[in-house]
Amino acid sequence: MRASNRSGVVRLVVACLMPVPGMLAAQVDSTAAARAATPHITRRTTCFRARPIATCRAWIPFTITTVVRLGHASHAVDSPFGYAPGDQIDFRDFGAVDVGYMLNRDSSDAIGALIEAGTGGLDKRFALKAKGQHWLSPSWTVSASGGLLSAQQQAVAADHTTRAYGATGDIAVDFEDQMGVVVSGDVTRQATHQATALRVGVRGGSYTALWEAAFFAFIDIAIISPLVHGHSSDVGRFP
Repeated sequence: MRASNRSGVVRLVVACLMPVPGMLAAQVDSTAAARAATPHITRRTTCFRARPIATCRAWIPFTITTVVRLGHASHAVDSPFGYAPGDQIDFRDFGAVDVGYMLNRDSSDAIGALIEAGTGGLDKRFALKAKGQHWLSPSWTVSASGGLLSAQQQAVAADHTTRAYGATGDIAVDFEDQMGVVVSGDVTRQATHQATALRVGVRGGSYTALWEAAFFAFIDIAIISPLVHGHSSDVGRFP
């Protein structure tokens, strides 16, 4: 009886264990299928609005930034032309457009590059920047960028603007790639003159930036241009 009982128990255990290899194989197959499907989901598109890697592998950043100058410093070196740092017209408040390409490295970080073009009126600026971004959540991000800057500023040798070269950088916090706050700084140098500035401002991204661009274009076409042309006509009529 004891041998028979033991034989029965062994047969029962074997019968219970027989499905296990099939279950394990099915589990491995389902896990492999899920892993194979994941890259297809995360890398399926390049978006216009910044999204985490679960939604977009990459995106095309488009922002419009408006900043005001908090402070600046200018240093003239033995200028024979009577240059006064307080007379500079560079590094004022300005608006700028940034366009580039960003790539999600993983669920936390993204890297990319930007081209910036901006103006405060007479002083035009152009910059090439590298950018890093960290996802605090699917909606909130913090980013930093920096690069080479070309900007117009007061010429030391004459009463006009000249092009100076230097560096620019900024740190920003953004929500949903629609709106954010930014702190930026610039430094440029001519042959005998160096200037620095610190600014703070706001920016709109993606679809908000598109609405901003449409609004500014309307203001320029409907209001500013007619006023400028009307003033020019009056000047030509009454010399």
